[in-house]
Amino acid sequence: MFNEAREFPIIALFNDISKRWSEKFHERRMAYAKLKTTFVPSAETKIMANKNLGNKLLVHQIDEDTFTVTADNGIAMVHLRNPIYPVPAEEFWNLPLEILERVIPPPEKKTKPGRKRLKRVPTIGEVVSKKRNKCSLCKRFGHKKTSCPTRSNEVAGTSNGVVS
Repeated sequence: MFNEAREFPIIALFNDISKRWSEKFHERRMAYAKLKTTFVPSAETKIMANKNLGNKLLVHQIDEDTFTVTADNGIAMVHLRNPIYPVPAEEFWNLPLEILERVIPPPEKKTKPGRKRLKRVPTIGEVVSKKRNKCSLCKRFGHKKTSCPTRSNEVAGTSNGVVS
């Protein structure tokens, strides 16, 4: 699949993979833009199947909260014990003044134990350069002044670290 890109450096391979994914997403986006419905095809087939099943049901109201449902395979009786009240829009709510004036404080924030992380987390693909130690005495990388090998040689030859 990526035979030509394998011969190039790793960055070229990643660019090729990214290009192929973007082409795939573009094809799918264009295919779904041509659809006349707001649902994906698999959801559309499920909706149509449920709609066809629902069209075969006949509902007759017996009294205020009792209904009979007739289907191909039999008759069922549905009794709604409690009426269903859909939630109206917020502008139609009637709230008492005591509830409107109530101040609800935000939840208590629990701080995690340990030292807080101050450095940010680098994103994927971001190059993180690790700072190397540089000795101020010998100017070489890999150690600091306190652990410098040239300093330890000088200190070993003297008593109490005092040069005479």
